[in-house]
Amino acid sequence: MLATHRFARCAFAALLACSLWGCDSGKGLGELKEPRLILEVILDDTDDPNEPREIEISVDYAGECVELASAKAKLNGVDIPESSQGGMETSKVGEEYCAPKSFRLNQENGSKRLPSVDGLVSVRVSDGETSFEAQFDGICEDRTLVLRSPAQPLKGGDEVELEWLPASDEFEVIKVWIESLNGAWATKILGEAVRQEGNRIFFTMPEVPAEAAGELQVYMYTSPPPPGTWSPGSFFAKASKCEGASACLANCIDASGGVVVVVANATGANVVNGALSDGSRLVVGSALHSAVESDDLGYAGSVTMMLSDLAQACELIGANTIASESRSLGFQLFNSDGTKNLPLVPGEYTVGGEGSGAGRFAEVVFLKREACNPVFDDPATGGTVTVSASSANGTLEGSFVLSFGERSVSGNFLAEHCPRPEFEGPPVCQ
Repeated sequence: MLATHRFARCAFAALLACSLWGCDSGKGLGELKEPRLILEVILDDTDDPNEPREIEISVDYAGECVELASAKAKLNGVDIPESSQGGMETSKVGEEYCAPKSFRLNQENGSKRLPSVDGLVSVRVSDGETSFEAQFDGICEDRTLVLRSPAQPLKGGDEVELEWLPASDEFEVIKVWIESLNGAWATKILGEAVRQEGNRIFFTMPEVPAEAAGELQVYMYTSPPPPGTWSPGSFFAKASKCEGASACLANCIDASGGVVVVVANATGANVVNGALSDGSRLVVGSALHSAVESDDLGYAGSVTMMLSDLAQACELIGANTIASESRSLGFQLFNSDGTKNLPLVPGEYTVGGEGSGAGRFAEVVFLKREACNPVFDDPATGGTVTVSASSANGTLEGSFVLSFGERSVSGNFLAEHCPRPEFEGPPVCQ
């Protein structure tokens, strides 16, 4: 009788378990090799974690693909219905694959309002004998990308180091994307050109064209490991608590992987980096120089140079015409022995010199013309112009660092000689 009574109790327990968890011959959670509990969230168009569009909980594992026993899943105490028992399945194109155990709730198979995934999120999967439990915090919060080195402004050839925060996230970089905020330029860096060490990312800064110099935004296309479907900022967030499974991870599809805005200088000839006194930037179309012919010994023999946004400035000068709209930096360089100006020599020319007395001086102005009329004539308040090579009828080469009050610009020049013929009448605006 005692044995019969014990059997009856065991049968009742088995019947109760079947009614709660289902009766099948699949493997239980406790039999899986290196099981991982994974939470995946898709937000709605508002990207509000309080109103997710879809929630999926899955259990994957290592080793041979097996059929899995029935189980139940909850998120913050809310039941998430099973969507796949797991095991071998056939795709829509007829290919077999090993599907994980999964549970899904979306706005089609559940209520219109799904449980919030904002703040602390608890996940539990159980088959009645074994349970996997995890807690996540802030899985849909935007991630942060920080420039660690070098100091700004960046330039082509710099070794750049970025840091992804929080450092506990798991991700693999597919490519780095860089684009100018003015929309003039974009580029990508991928493959072996990107190196990743944990949450640190390294790459060589590409050359930045003159029209894109200034503020650039940098972000990454990433994939949760192992690499699969990837998008801007896709990652796995680690659980703050993980029990039963070998790993507990969460992926919020619509969370941002972080964008860092950096300042980068252009390289190459005839580049102006930084904002001028009116806050604008100058993209050089022509760089010209010529010697000054004058009866005034203070100016005779000095050299003028112009960095203009016009592409054919010398042709306009030769035709005694001026453009109705133009912007330029105008330079006048003096190499004086105290009585007259000598040919330019390599070296620094100090901005703000009087143009008299022995020494090397420079006068620089920012010129702006609208509707054929000059509307801006702002002198530089300080800085230096460095001449590296000079030829009276050839090229004038060098660099500059200029200040216009609180603003500053820097750059380099390779100016072509442009003769200035004498005309009887004033130039014609066109």
